[in-house]
Amino acid sequence: MATWLDSLADASPQLVPDACEDYGRTVPSSLSALEAALAELMDLLDAPSRPESYYQNWFEEHPVVFEALGYEEVLPQPVLRREGRPNLKPDFLCRRPNGLWEVVELKLPNQQIVRTNLRYPVFYADVSRHIRQCRAYIEYFTEQVNRTRVAEEHGIDVQTHVSVVLVIGQLERDDPRQIAHQLSEERNISIFPYDELGATLELHRTQIVDHEEGGRGFAVQLVLAIREMEHQPNLILDVSVDIERDRLTLLMEPEGDLRLRLMDHQGMTHWVSASMQELGVEYDRITLLGIQVGFGDRSSVVTIEVDGVTRMARVFDPVELQVHFDAFIWGSDVDQRGQGSFLLFADVGWNEILSFADRRSVYQELDIEGKRAIAATGSLPSHLEVIPGTCIISVNHPLKSRVRCGAPAFRPGPDHDPSERTQ
Repeated sequence: MATWLDSLADASPQLVPDACEDYGRTVPSSLSALEAALAELMDLLDAPSRPESYYQNWFEEHPVVFEALGYEEVLPQPVLRREGRPNLKPDFLCRRPNGLWEVVELKLPNQQIVRTNLRYPVFYADVSRHIRQCRAYIEYFTEQVNRTRVAEEHGIDVQTHVSVVLVIGQLERDDPRQIAHQLSEERNISIFPYDELGATLELHRTQIVDHEEGGRGFAVQLVLAIREMEHQPNLILDVSVDIERDRLTLLMEPEGDLRLRLMDHQGMTHWVSASMQELGVEYDRITLLGIQVGFGDRSSVVTIEVDGVTRMARVFDPVELQVHFDAFIWGSDVDQRGQGSFLLFADVGWNEILSFADRRSVYQELDIEGKRAIAATGSLPSHLEVIPGTCIISVNHPLKSRVRCGAPAFRPGPDHDPSERTQ
């Protein structure tokens, strides 16, 4: 999906030590695939009246979903032939690691499941019909002749008693206890609402990065265009209240590596880096850059997102880092060793780890605001231009008196009020 970001694509000391190496282990690439699946599922659930084929396609296009649900092999829409009766065609046959097969049957997320406005709660008529369809799948595999036919035609060995997972509805519309009660007499049939599916995928994402979202840490979202500096690092952001500890520094190396330096509470330095090619970043292209650093008892994690997609994640040993987003410098640092060159369009920080849904919401909001601004004025809102020899220091920075930077070039938009930003 094209965004407004896509439409705009048209002599200081070395900061990085010679023996600097990335810290921690790289998170598997399946993280990006999982987040892409999650984002698309959220889009589908925002318009739940779409036909069933959309959800069938979503499952087929995102095999990482089956991996997250614990399946090792998947057959989409296998034809189950029956003599003298219409054939059956479940949405998926899926194999667990223990070798047992299950049927996954998809219905719509806007279907309410349990009718509660009667004397006794019952399934809605459409749901009862779906349950009967699930029973037909179960009964099919109880017959040896059918299992033999499936083995010959599909090359799989399905057990006599299969389970069926019916993906339907959303828990925000139904009480899970009522659903469980109505299913109490149904053997081997379970109902899996779509929002519970989304929650399962989010949990799987948390397990991949080995860190709980919404916990201790911080997050930064920037909209900027980085310019090339050939002979020295391009220092973008330094967040700190102390020169020797509790610092976050973001810079771009002349070779094209984006580096994040973390100085923890004990004064130890940790570096995380990724190439522009890995991140999908280009010079002079407006990009939404998201950085999250989370701290847990077992590990810490750094993730870097570009245009709403996680491009890099590192997990490493637990560290303690206390940063304050009211103390920052754009285009330099507190020891006056760096210079920067970039355009800054928007920035926001949080002293916590954001959930995937929250980060996606921020990205969509920035995207919508950018599209509106371009439609109304033909250009982006007000932005700041940082060039070597200039920087922007927050008014509350405790070390402001020790730093000397020139004033940044400020390019106001058509509706800019100069009182809105303090330099």
